Amino acid sequence: MAERDPYSGNYTCLPNPYNSQPEPHTAPPPPPPPPPPPLPLPPAYIPQTQSNSATYVVQVPKDQIYRVPTPENAAFAERRRLNPTVGGGKTIRPCVSGCCCVWIFLLVLIAIALALGVSVFSLYFRPKNPNFNILGFEITTGVDNWSSTRYSRHQSKEGFKIRLRSENSNEKADVWYEEGGTASLSVGQPQRLETVGVGTYPTFYNLHGETTPFDVVLRGSDESVDRVRNNKQLMIKSGKSKGEVKLYLKMKVTARTEVWTWKTGSMKLHVACNVVLDSFAKGTRTIMSEDCRTLREA
Repeated sequence: MAERDPYSGNYTCLPNPYNSQPEPHTAPPPPPPPPPPPLPLPPAYIPQTQSNSATYVVQVPKDQIYRVPTPENAAFAERRRLNPTVGGGKTIRPCVSGCCCVWIFLLVLIAIALALGVSVFSLYFRPKNPNFNILGFEITTGVDNWSSTRYSRHQSKEGFKIRLRSENSNEKADVWYEEGGTASLSVGQPQRLETVGVGTYPTFYNLHGETTPFDVVLRGSDESVDRVRNNKQLMIKSGKSKGEVKLYLKMKVTARTEVWTWKTGSMKLHVACNVVLDSFAKGTRTIMSEDCRTLREA
C-alpha cells in the first residue's frame, strides 16, 4: 500500500496493518531474593546491661570464611618464619655461618678414620698362631723338675723328655710364653687314652720369624713308664718286625704377643701332637711321624 506525498508527489510505502506481526514481548527480570535473616545470638552472649564497651559475637557461615590472611597477619607470619622463637622469647639462631656443620662433619670424619684404623691394625697386626714340631723323644731317669702331685705317692724318678720346636711365623709380632702352661702325655686309643706323664710348659721368648727349640719334661709313675718302655698293649700292627708306639701330647699354653712396644692381651693356646715312635727296645728312639696342631681359645 502506497500513499502520495502532496508536496513532493512521491509515493511512500506504508506497512500493511493486516500483515504486520506484533513485536516479541520480553519479561522483566525477577527481583533479587531478600537477604537471609540474621542469626540469633546465643543466650550466653546476649549483653545483660548496656554500656559504652559492649562485646559482640559475629557468626559467619563456613563457606564464607576466607583463608587468605590479612596484610598485617601475613607480615607477622613472615617475621616469625625468618626469626623463629621458642618458649621464653629465646631466639633460635640457625647455623648461618656453617660452623656447627663443619664441626659435625669433622667429628664424623674422625670417627670413621678411627674405625678404619682399628680395623686395618687388627687385620695387619693380628698375630698368627705359632707352629710346633717334635724333634726328639726319650725316657729319662732322675727327673728333678717335678711340679705335679699326680704321681707323688710313687716317688718315681723316671719320666719323659720331649724335644720340640716353636716356630713364630709372624713378621712383626713376637711371642712371649708366660708361666702356668701345662703338658700331658697319653697312650692308647683316641677313645680310651691313659695319661702316662704330666709336666709344665717352659717360659721363653720367641722372636718374630724365628724358631726356638725347647724341652718339655714330664714325670710319670714307674708302672706307666715301664708300659711304654716294654711296649705292652701299645703296638700298632704293621708289616715290620718291630711294633710302633703312638703317643699323644697335649699342651695348654698362655702366651702374649708384642708388636714393637705395644703388647696385646694374653691368649690361650691348645696344642695337640700325635707322634709315632719305633719300639722302645735298647737304642735310639726314632720318630716315624709327628703332627702338631695349634688352636686359639676364643
